[in-house]
Amino acid sequence: MDDVDGKPSEEPDADYCCPVCTRRMVRLEDADGALFWLCTGASRGCRVRLKDQQGRPARAYRCGHCGQLLCLRHGKHGKFWGCSQYPDCTQTYDDIDGRPDTGIR
Repeated sequence: MDDVDGKPSEEPDADYCCPVCTRRMVRLEDADGALFWLCTGASRGCRVRLKDQQGRPARAYRCGHCGQLLCLRHGKHGKFWGCSQYPDCTQTYDDIDGRPDTGIR
């Protein structure tokens, strides 16, 4: 069960759901001892893996074109967000204070 305000909850906390397929994320430790979050839908093709930020999955952003995750990249004109499915999807977004500028405010 998920913990919501210190109490068990049948409803999943959106912070612990995969940003792509909405299945539950689980916290794991790699061989080097680093913590990360993995989607439980891996057996069904979802390959989402997020960094651990103080016991919670890191914030993730989705591509407005294909729905997959965006990655922060560094190019000759500075930082930008690009689709993780490149070269199949070439969608990019400007970086605004560590977030993609998707035009949604």
